[in-house]
Amino acid sequence: MTDTLRYVPVEEGFSHFLSRFHAGDIAGEKNKIVEVASDDTLVHALEVLSSAKLLSAPVKDTKTGEYKGFVDMVDIMSVLLMSDLAAEIVEQLAMKEVDWVEFMKSSQELINSTHVRDIVEVSGRNPWKPVKATDDLKKLISSLTQESHTQRVPIIGEEGEVVNIVTRTKLVLFLFNELPQFPSISDTKICETEWFKKRTQPVVTIPATVKAALAGETMVEKTVSGLAVVDEDGKLVGAISATDFKRCLGQNMFAAMQTPVAEFLRLTNDHFKREQSLSPVVCSPDETIMSMLKKLHDNHIHRLFIVDADNKPVGVISLGDIVSYLHDNWQAAEEE
Repeated sequence: MTDTLRYVPVEEGFSHFLSRFHAGDIAGEKNKIVEVASDDTLVHALEVLSSAKLLSAPVKDTKTGEYKGFVDMVDIMSVLLMSDLAAEIVEQLAMKEVDWVEFMKSSQELINSTHVRDIVEVSGRNPWKPVKATDDLKKLISSLTQESHTQRVPIIGEEGEVVNIVTRTKLVLFLFNELPQFPSISDTKICETEWFKKRTQPVVTIPATVKAALAGETMVEKTVSGLAVVDEDGKLVGAISATDFKRCLGQNMFAAMQTPVAEFLRLTNDHFKREQSLSPVVCSPDETIMSMLKKLHDNHIHRLFIVDADNKPVGVISLGDIVSYLHDNWQAAEEE
């Protein structure tokens, strides 16, 4: 067993338990998958994502029929924010009472000349790591660890077609139901383990008073999917994620991106009929894995900010971190 994992509690039987399941058991029944073609324009990809209310979709090569990866809303946002035209695009959109799909149809050579094949995985959020429905569940879990940088995994059928997509959120439902059988794992205070202390990274924060567009730029620059929103005293007052920018597909939302982060979150909360973005769900350093999973599951969120006694963010733990811990746990058990 490696030095890094000697202090990870090992649950005898957990690895064997996982071996009873296949990736298809988590994926469920075959779904109709929304796809885009590699030759599609950025505008068309936006229309597809917008109409289906999706953050991402698989990309199929127009000529070969093979899958090239995912195109993601953050990929598209990355192209816009990294371009020389970014300021002009945002300024013009902020002045128009139209949605940005309609705007892109009629303006900016960058947008009209860019094809999906040019931006697949540009943000690095969704590397293409397909898993067969008949593969061991452990292979699926391995593909969804934090280190994999994978938000979703395509499940491939017998003919190579995508039959379903498994996200970390879908996996957490399985873990939430099954982990109580293994109390030495579910009762672990993960933030107190050396495993967590060695891998934890500083929290990326954004002031509540800056423009929401800057939050998008920060996510792209730091390659993260969520930021802690803080007040002038550094106290946690909100959370903003890539999902919030899905709301930008709606009318007038690029204008909203020019408003302060706090106001932008109020608008997205109204859209999604939720409260978490301005009343973020948090955890303390001494909470158990099961306590964290319950909060993630019950609130349909992807990360928890760890706060101190003054409500200042001192860390963050995501679904990917918990999946990584479980992955390293069973590998440690198998090496013993």
